[in-house]
Amino acid sequence: MDPDLLQAVNRGNAEALFPRLAASPAPTPVRPIPTRLRQAAQRAAARLVFKLVRPGTD
Repeated sequence: MDPDLLQAVNRGNAEALFPRLAASPAPTPVRPIPTRLRQAAQRAAARLVFKLVRPGTD
């Protein structure tokens, strides 16, 4: 895809429709894969602990 078209799809068109978005900073880039994997494992572990502590809730 053309980089200009991709930027328009991701942010530029929204800025044209909603000018206040242009004043806000662009979203931060996606976190690295190891960080996302670690956080996913932490969430899964927390769910497991919660299910063990409160067996009737799903």
